[in-house]
Amino acid sequence: MRACCGLVLAAGLSASSPAASDSDAVPADSVFVVEARSTGGAARRGSAVAIGRDMLLTNCHVTRGASQIIVARDGYTWPAAVRTGNGELDLCILTAPLGGARAARFRDAASLGVGEQVYAAGYPIGQEISIRSGSVRALHRHENSNVIQVSAPFDFGASGGGLFDRYGNLVGVLTFKMLGGDDYYFAVPTEWISRVLAEAARKDEALAFWERPPATLPTFLSKIAADSAGRRSAGASASTQGR
Repeated sequence: MRACCGLVLAAGLSASSPAASDSDAVPADSVFVVEARSTGGAARRGSAVAIGRDMLLTNCHVTRGASQIIVARDGYTWPAAVRTGNGELDLCILTAPLGGARAARFRDAASLGVGEQVYAAGYPIGQEISIRSGSVRALHRHENSNVIQVSAPFDFGASGGGLFDRYGNLVGVLTFKMLGGDDYYFAVPTEWISRVLAEAARKDEALAFWERPPATLPTFLSKIAADSAGRRSAGASASTQGR
């Protein structure tokens, strides 16, 4: 866990919610483990979702500064590389010789409704795949789309995993949590994926919008941070965490 600008950024903790029992539609075989190692040997663990035959997406904060990236599932491993990325949006596209992974189907986050059931699927550190249920709590306008706030919890290592609807469509990418309650889990929208793929320049080393100093956070996060701080002063804790 590392402190930055008054907020704590890390891989996150989740509420103790049971695994979903009605999540069969979630394409678990589209979700992978990501391990990113730096030149100095430090390793960062995350998750990824297959979006093409040999292409996956994950969070840039998972792969930032990595000299070696490996993706894995079901005991198999593949070398991977960052094809392109936008660190500000916290979305990176990886390529790996998967030989034909099952690509997730997309659904625009703009079509989601508050209260709709969703599932968070990723690989918490030291565990098999976790699929947890919850609902959409709020949709926050940012960069011409909606950052999705959900109650579906996800743990350390789930960054880059998928947020799916009840039909198994990918609607977002699990990204960060703000402490202060069970409803402060956030995913970035699928609409940003095509934007990142279309960008000519790779910009994956930039800080994500949620990693900015407090004074320059998006308005919706500043408000949530203030609300969380109020809860903390009443006995709860508040911080922002990458997963």
